[in-house]
Amino acid sequence: MSNPERRMALILRALVFFIACSLSATAAITSGPGPSTPNAVTVVSQRTDTVGNVGAGTDDLHVHTLSPNTLSVDGSCLRLEAIIHTAANANTKDPADVILTEGANVTTIRDSGTGANNNASHRLICHICRTSSTAVKGVCGYEANSSDASADFLLNATPVTGTYTWANAGTLKTVAVGVADNDVVTYHSIVLKQPAPQ
Repeated sequence: MSNPERRMALILRALVFFIACSLSATAAITSGPGPSTPNAVTVVSQRTDTVGNVGAGTDDLHVHTLSPNTLSVDGSCLRLEAIIHTAANANTKDPADVILTEGANVTTIRDSGTGANNNASHRLICHICRTSSTAVKGVCGYEANSSDASADFLLNATPVTGTYTWANAGTLKTVAVGVADNDVVTYHSIVLKQPAPQ
């Protein structure tokens, strides 16, 4: 085999190897992690129904059920995201409280406080983490856009801690206070499970 033929054979062999590696990498990316992947973020619960408050007082909006041992390892977390909108009126509203409940243990992860919240759109993000088999730590932030709220991402408050026995079932919910029907409406919410760092 002459030198030019040998070079061409090497080039073709390298090209075939490159194409094979590219196809393998593409397949791995598009297929994503399988169900047995230990570090994958998974969906615990999701709601896409529209739920508004009813009349004056406090109402649960989206309620997500947490199975026993939803978080089984210290350092693992739940991530709640919710899209909330308030009516275009001057009614006093408490639009986006987040409450974690297990038996008699109730932890308010976020208390949004009251105000007019006139025609405001909120994107709420909360991290709720297991710190021990009977303890939780959570914090929320949000983006809001209205005539009386900033569009920046804001930290709601310093992290809160509470008691939660992870071996038991519980709930994670968004709660609102209004004056008239649909002063506060939740359009979508999702709870994701994030594994503990390895």
